[in-house]
Amino acid sequence: MIDRVAIQAAITYKRDAAPLAKLNGLQRCTKGGVEYYESSEYGKFVGLYMQIRGNRAKVECSLHKLFSKWTGGTLDNSRAFTVDEARATMRGLLERTGLSGFPVYVTYYEIGLSMQLSNEASRYIGLVSGIVSGTESMFMEDAHFREMCQKTTRKTKNVRKVYKIYDKTFEALDRCRRHVPPNILRIETAYRKQKVPVGEFLGSYMDKTAGAFFRDWGGIQFPKAVIPVGNVRASQFQTEWAAVIMSLGEKEFLKQVEDKYVSGEITPKQRRIRREFVKSWECTKSRFKEVTVNEGIEFFKALSDMQNIVMSS
Repeated sequence: MIDRVAIQAAITYKRDAAPLAKLNGLQRCTKGGVEYYESSEYGKFVGLYMQIRGNRAKVECSLHKLFSKWTGGTLDNSRAFTVDEARATMRGLLERTGLSGFPVYVTYYEIGLSMQLSNEASRYIGLVSGIVSGTESMFMEDAHFREMCQKTTRKTKNVRKVYKIYDKTFEALDRCRRHVPPNILRIETAYRKQKVPVGEFLGSYMDKTAGAFFRDWGGIQFPKAVIPVGNVRASQFQTEWAAVIMSLGEKEFLKQVEDKYVSGEITPKQRRIRREFVKSWECTKSRFKEVTVNEGIEFFKALSDMQNIVMSS
């Protein structure tokens, strides 16, 4: 669940910087005559970045990848990761970096989930339009990635909560990682500009955040398909007309009918049949219903299954 985090610890530079730097294998640097310590390129293989500058020590890492590294030797976040495992990994991070005895705050964190579905992730990404969590947030395709490979909600500097859905399998292959299974869709919520005491974060806060994650992503918007109710007989045309009316309204449907009639796409008889369908809509609409497309049904089922796994103690 909890993936990337950034934490900051309040230290006394003259007293604490050198011992912490030695413990974590940091390199001594200077810039503008100011001394500081930070992780070398080797930190990428260890799975965390650490910097000590002034009276502040900062650590950035993926708890999920660290857990995979410590338990299996590989930095990977494509598999299930429970709340309790995230909590234990955070405690281990504080101990291993020597920061457990300092005031520590979580300033950024991501909570995410990877799901293996029956189709390529791009199929689901292409269908979703937004997410409703109190207010509606619309997804936008990320221009930095292949088409339908990643979508996010708005990421301007003042936005503190960002949703992201992306193709985890493609990301892994693009980075020459061969161990990720096919058809992996990943969803993430990023919390920016935070200041949560680490003791509070390790308590019920983490469980509440996980609960909010599943509630939020339960509001993701997949398209609706319109079908006849029960044994009602309806032509394909009538079903298509019903879908337009249920989505856009009667006025918009009539406008489309008139536009097609004027352009010669439909005959006077076809125009009359469509107008009569609208006139009888109040009596007819009970014959049709909206249902979530199959991809959405599969997504929500996988989300529920994963909730049972990662929230278990």
